Order: sequence, then C-alpha cells, then structure tokens
Amino acid sequence: MKKGDVWGFGREFFLMDEDGEKLRSFRGFLEHGGLSGRAYKKSRAGLVSQEKFRLISEPCEDFLPFGAGAKIYCEGCSYELISSFQVYAGKALSHRESVLRRWERDG
Repeated sequence: MKKGDVWGFGREFFLMDEDGEKLRSFRGFLEHGGLSGRAYKKSRAGLVSQEKFRLISEPCEDFLPFGAGAKIYCEGCSYELISSFQVYAGKALSHRESVLRRWERDG
C-alpha cells in the first residue's frame, strides 16, 4: 500500500461470474443507501429486495463490461450491480460509484 492510499483500508470485494466463480478482487467502501422502511416488496416472483447500497471503489474498477446484473460478493453477502459511474474532482478522475442491491444472504 502506497503512502496516502486510502483504498488499502476498504473492504475486499469479489466480482463473480454467472457460475459463482470469482473473476477478480478489489477494495472499496460500502454505504447503506438509506432506510426506506421496507427491505422487501412483493412481486409475482415473490419478495424482491429493496435494500440498496452505494459502493465507492477505485477509479480503475470498471464494471460496465459486465453490465447491470453483475454479482459482487463481500463478507458473506452478495450484491447485484444496478449502475456504475465515474466521479471527477475537477478534471481528474477521483473514484467510481456504483449502486448495488442486496442479492441474497449467504449462511
């Protein structure tokens, strides 16, 4: 870890493929997206998670080739990628922010 490298303090995340195999790991920070009061809503398919999270990761982490719906795993929980975009500080790329939805609870 380089001096001043904040990413070394983040949680370890894994980008997963459709078969559940780890494609790569990266570090970032996860923040709950707010308390809407309801964690799930009913649909024809059953209960759908309403919990959303904001993932702040290094600017080099590009999830777009995997598209919305990519699975990200961290510390016993799986998340589904909803969207991802780059954040700039002036003209310099600062970090990437992604919106995730809790996919399933493992264990």
